[in-house]
Amino acid sequence: INGKMHELSAAAGLHSLEDLPEILAVNQLNRMLWTEQLAYTTGLKLQDIPQGQRSNHQYVVGRVDASRFGLTRDQLIALVRAEGLFARSYFVPGCHRSAPYSHHAGADCELSVTETILQDVFQLPTGLAVGQSIIERAGQLLRFIEANSRAILEEMLTRSKLEHHPLDPVFFGMAPPSLSANAVDSA
Repeated sequence: INGKMHELSAAAGLHSLEDLPEILAVNQLNRMLWTEQLAYTTGLKLQDIPQGQRSNHQYVVGRVDASRFGLTRDQLIALVRAEGLFARSYFVPGCHRSAPYSHHAGADCELSVTETILQDVFQLPTGLAVGQSIIERAGQLLRFIEANSRAILEEMLTRSKLEHHPLDPVFFGMAPPSLSANAVDSA
């Protein structure tokens, strides 16, 4: 692979280095705020950062315990995205199922732990555009969803489509996503 960078990308990268301390501080604050908000839920938890390790907090990654939260990760993501919280799944499919690895001998091996984790892991928004008020409102939304998960799940199962937020970058200008078996599995 020839990984040369063109001049415009290099210039943008060098310019963004000036903002790196601010970006890191905001990401660390956002991670702390998300941790505080999720402390009030029983089925959502951020992935721990191992003691002694440093993180740039570029990603805020958590796991859904569907048996405690009341919804699967995919159901939760569909629901919060419809409300304007643009969470998403994280590294799906697994690397072993992605090109170029999926074409190699042994790529079809059974990685049951990986597959289980991939069903539960999600990513919350962070960065300079995400502030305390957004995270606090999102925390309220997540607590509401958890407290009402049974009724929400029943309503989701009666619909064939879930409206999406008009600003959702994934569905911008597209029809609402179908609530396929994938989104309502393990209900």
